[in-house]
Amino acid sequence: MAIQYIVSGDRGTKMGLLIEMPPKEGIPGDFYFFDFQRVKRETGLDISTSDKTLRDYLVLLKEDKLKGKDFSFGFRKDAAQGLSNFKGHWGGQ
Repeated sequence: MAIQYIVSGDRGTKMGLLIEMPPKEGIPGDFYFFDFQRVKRETGLDISTSDKTLRDYLVLLKEDKLKGKDFSFGFRKDAAQGLSNFKGHWGGQ
């Protein structure tokens, strides 16, 4: 598990949370990456995961479920870049 928290004046506040599950019987464990960003009064959350069940559920959410007052929610289909940037802070791959 890794957490990154950044406060950046005009650019807002960011927090990344990565949870990697241990492998089972030679199969890599799933990962869950939550990327929060708060700029002024708007908060956004992007989720990336290798968990197929959760991915399928997130893809099926309707547009009205992805937004609320001052909050938006999204699912990143190509998690590799965001995850790579996040893990790069700790020398990970």
